[in-house]
Amino acid sequence: LDDPHRSEQLAAELERALADVRRVVGDHAPMLERLHEHVGRIERAAPHLPGGFERARGLAEMLGFLGSEGFLFMGYRRYAVRREGDAWRVALEPASALGILRDVDDSRFDEPDPQAQVPPLVLARLEDERVFFFDKTRSDSNVHRRGRLDSVSVKLLDENAQVIGFARFVGLLTHRAMRMRPSSLAVLTTRRARVMEALGTEPGSHTHKLALEAYDCLPLEFLLPAQPLEAAKVVAGIVAAAELGQTRVMSVCDAENRSLFVSVVLPRLCYEERFRDEIDRLLETRLRASHIDHRSSFLDEDLALVHFFCACDDELEPNALATLEAEVRG
Repeated sequence: LDDPHRSEQLAAELERALADVRRVVGDHAPMLERLHEHVGRIERAAPHLPGGFERARGLAEMLGFLGSEGFLFMGYRRYAVRREGDAWRVALEPASALGILRDVDDSRFDEPDPQAQVPPLVLARLEDERVFFFDKTRSDSNVHRRGRLDSVSVKLLDENAQVIGFARFVGLLTHRAMRMRPSSLAVLTTRRARVMEALGTEPGSHTHKLALEAYDCLPLEFLLPAQPLEAAKVVAGIVAAAELGQTRVMSVCDAENRSLFVSVVLPRLCYEERFRDEIDRLLETRLRASHIDHRSSFLDEDLALVHFFCACDDELEPNALATLEAEVRG
């Protein structure tokens, strides 16, 4: 390179990437050990877990799939929690940190502080009945492939199924995981049943069968974090597009209103690569999206589905998604 400054930048970026690779490879086995420990905790808590042994088996299967072929583990941290009256206290366990999360200076929970405010999202999840959470982070991967890192959070349960902490893994879903049928995992089969209940379709009907197929066309990255009503909204849009032969656009924001999932459904004959590029430009200009990732799938021979995962630096305006949906349909 002719530019010395750019050469230095590239050298620094390469060194950071190599350092991340060394940490990921060096701590891969310990991270899998931690995953297996969490599976064991869930199984021991099964008698007291809402949903009992069946739910515990589904969670264990989900984590086991990630450990065997579904997730590239890059980092890990564990946190202890305790309730004091109406408040939760959260503390990082520094010795637990592995991989690219080994340096703990960036953690807000690094230094114990009784006055520290626990983020609303963490508080909500501590109160949530779910044990497993999946998110898209705002950090880019330097290992394996480009893209935003995925986050898998698991509550730590004692033998009475009481929450005593939580663990967080970061990494990337594998290509196999991104191409699999979601309903092949028991956890998502259970969620699919809730989505069908929310839709109110008649079992055995054409619409019901179409809705089941529509669910399985959605990306794992959307279905894992989505609430049943959010997934039902998208599935209903896909079904309507199929039955009416129309283009439909559905969007769902994350809990912090700074990331979103957009699904565009259109007749397959109308699908072209430039269509995806045009939506990219809309996301960048209308929502000021700073990161956009794509997934495409097809329902039978008639429909094309283009899914967009977007991250924004600022909170979305109240009417931004409705405006976007109208522009894409137009």
